Amino acid sequence: MTNTIKFWPLSKRLIFPEAAKLSQKKDVGIALPGGGMKAAVLSIGWLQVFHELGHLDKVKYISSVSGGTWTASPMINSSTPIGTFLGASILPQKCTVANLENFARVAGSHAKVLTDAVFSKQILLDFFNNFFAKGLVSDFWSQTVGKCFFEPHNIKDSVGLNYRDGLPYLIVNGALQTNFKRGAVPVDFTPFYYGTPITHKQRFIEDFSTVIYRPIDAVFVEPSGFEAKVTKAEFNAKIAGQPTNPDQSYSIAGHSINELKTKEIAGISSAFFASSVGPSVPQFLYNAVNFPTYQFFSNGVQRFVDGGSSDVTGILALLRRGCTKIVAGIAADTAIDTPGVNHADVLVSAYGHYAGLFGVQTSEFWKVSKEQYNAQRKVFESSKWNEFLAGLKVERFQGDIV
Repeated sequence: MTNTIKFWPLSKRLIFPEAAKLSQKKDVGIALPGGGMKAAVLSIGWLQVFHELGHLDKVKYISSVSGGTWTASPMINSSTPIGTFLGASILPQKCTVANLENFARVAGSHAKVLTDAVFSKQILLDFFNNFFAKGLVSDFWSQTVGKCFFEPHNIKDSVGLNYRDGLPYLIVNGALQTNFKRGAVPVDFTPFYYGTPITHKQRFIEDFSTVIYRPIDAVFVEPSGFEAKVTKAEFNAKIAGQPTNPDQSYSIAGHSINELKTKEIAGISSAFFASSVGPSVPQFLYNAVNFPTYQFFSNGVQRFVDGGSSDVTGILALLRRGCTKIVAGIAADTAIDTPGVNHADVLVSAYGHYAGLFGVQTSEFWKVSKEQYNAQRKVFESSKWNEFLAGLKVERFQGDIV
């Protein structure tokens, strides 16, 4: 079936399609990082602060990854009043076990949803139920994400991401796996468009001998046309002789699919399983998560993996959009002042990923060398790393963030 779809080619100026709509908001972004349930719980607290101070509606963007998406996406897509969803914060001196238990029992709150979730058990149930019912494993990951984090908020078969007035514009971070060394290209899912903000050449091996490169183009497509199959010639002909203006959309004929469901987007962002097993495992393990594949141009097929494969911090999507003030959290297993911790070399926490943003990561991530990792992610001056670590020890932010 051929449909007309809308797309935005991206130039080096990186003006994003929603820029005009959000022009009245200040360039402030909240980065909700990956970290599974730990990140999902911490995200409630960070968002609570902005809401209770009356600042949440002034923030331009929320950029979420993996576990952070388990809180951000239900919040944006739910019709529950934001105060009920986030709940009322508890002062530190009143954080007793009894008060925390009461906080986690409030009907309609996301804290209750996270408390009631039995994610690991549900994954196994969905995996085996689908396996025996259908003869193959299908869609168990996104089904589990939906049952645990969306259905309790009465979000069942909704598609895409909402743009909810009075809340920041949501960017859910996914990634495309690009080669046998787990290189990854970022993918942005937003209320208005999906796609990748950078160009890249994907390397894959055919018959275990020939190395082939295919381009991944920096282009955003309206949600219903995300898997459109358009030839490069058609694309070039459409924009021939016209300046590639990122805030101007173009229309083109293509074969489109139904828009991704909300739970599938959250599933892609949090599919750590898929990015962990790597491409050397049997194909059915990739098919198990059953996410649509990325193909806009006729450039082959790329597979989705966890957003953390590209950036677990959620910061890079905000930097690309020109945010000058970013509030970021670390869902780490160690405190910043833990004696004996080498903060530039902590694989078990997000500090290592922050070190990569400064180009000072000293350990290898997966099979990517530390040199490659630093080169791919460095956006800040290395000399500022120690200053950044010192800043993390400040107990309370005193400035005016918005």
